[in-house]
Amino acid sequence: ISHKPGSSLCHNIMYCPGRLYPLLVGMALSSHQSATNNPSVVTWLVDGSNLRCSRGVPHERDSIIEELQKIASPSDMKTTNCRDVLISNVVLVFDGDHNETFHKSRLSSWFQYIVTDGKDKQKDRGDDYIIEQALPELKDLDGRVHLVTADKDLGKRARATGIMKGGSIVHPPKFWKQYLPNLQVKQNRNEVTKSRMK
Repeated sequence: ISHKPGSSLCHNIMYCPGRLYPLLVGMALSSHQSATNNPSVVTWLVDGSNLRCSRGVPHERDSIIEELQKIASPSDMKTTNCRDVLISNVVLVFDGDHNETFHKSRLSSWFQYIVTDGKDKQKDRGDDYIIEQALPELKDLDGRVHLVTADKDLGKRARATGIMKGGSIVHPPKFWKQYLPNLQVKQNRNEVTKSRMK
C-alpha cells in the first residue's frame, strides 16, 4: 500500500478501493496490538553484595540504596495508565550479616531492598533469595528483568528460570559507572516532564 509523500495514511484510506479497506483495518489493529504489548516495566534486580564488592562502588549499603532509589519510578506511576512510559522497578538484595535477621523494606511502589537472614550463616543466601523469591515475584510483571551481578553461576540460574524475558546480565562496575548515571538523568527528565503536565 502506498501513499503520496506529505499525505497521511489516514487521509489516503478514504480514497482506497473498498476491497482494500479490511486489509487496512487489519494492519491498524495489528499495529495497535504490537504497541500495547510492549513491556511497560523494566526491572533492575541487583545482587547488592556483589555490587558493593566491585571497584568504584561504595561499600555502605545506605549509599547504594540512596543511589538506586534515584532510578526507580515514583509510586504514583501505574502499569494500567502508563503504557506509553517505561516504568523503572528496582529490587536490591543483600546478604545479611551474621547478626542480622531477614527483613524487606519497600520504600516506594517501585523500589524495595531485601536483607537476607545471616544468622544461619548459609552460603549464597542472597543468590538463593534472588532465584527462589525475587524472580518468581516478578513473573507477572509485563517487562524485562535485568540482573546486575558478576556471579556467573547466579546468572545461569536466573536465565534458566525463564522469568528474565530477554533481560540482560549486567556487570556491576559497568552498571555503576555507565548505566546508573544515565538512568538517573532519564528519571530526572521524566519527573520534569511529569511536573509540566500537571
